[in-house]
Amino acid sequence: MAIKPILCNGNVVRAILDGRQTQDRRPVKPQPWKENAVDIRRSAAIAGLPVVVESCMRNGVWNEKQRMVPKYAPGDTIWVRETFCDGCGGDACHRADTDRCGKTGFPACCHPWKPSIHMPKWACRLWLRVTDVRVQRIQDISIEDCIAEGLGHNETPCPVRADGLHSERWYDGEGCEACGAPPLDGEFSNLWESLYPGSWGRNDWVWVYEFERTERPAGWPTAD
Repeated sequence: MAIKPILCNGNVVRAILDGRQTQDRRPVKPQPWKENAVDIRRSAAIAGLPVVVESCMRNGVWNEKQRMVPKYAPGDTIWVRETFCDGCGGDACHRADTDRCGKTGFPACCHPWKPSIHMPKWACRLWLRVTDVRVQRIQDISIEDCIAEGLGHNETPCPVRADGLHSERWYDGEGCEACGAPPLDGEFSNLWESLYPGSWGRNDWVWVYEFERTERPAGWPTAD
């Protein structure tokens, strides 16, 4: 199977490293033109083959076919590219771990942080194996999916309850009755809209990639 890169921000990297995130959603490009006309063949997506969907010709005739191909297929290995520093005695520092370089103070870092798109293979520390691929409308995400996206792990105390804990409903993803913490799907929609403005309201189609952590591939480059 193929080995392919993916760009991840610090929040996603931390969630994966903590074992909290096992799903990742990415917009389908291009989006199908015809509303509610997608004929998704799940078996094709599972096999990593093109998925044929109904589309719309500019003259309004609904007989054009459009090919959608997932970037990753089950069995693929993904190497995560993240913001990093490569000048620390031959080792790499990763900004998801800290806001300072591992060798010096912040912001007077011995070498500046570099964007994830420039991270070389030798600096990678996180590999994922794709276990499933499917497509769905973004608003169809479930509470369970939100948890698999890394949400729902409380990092701040409840400001209302005397015991400092959110209500059980909040932990189930349905929101906190005590302080009004929003349900996880509401939290996810706000996050998604900040990344892809307008996408939530349009209810865009997305690829859903499920994954698990895996080991460094054999022969992977090192800093030496």
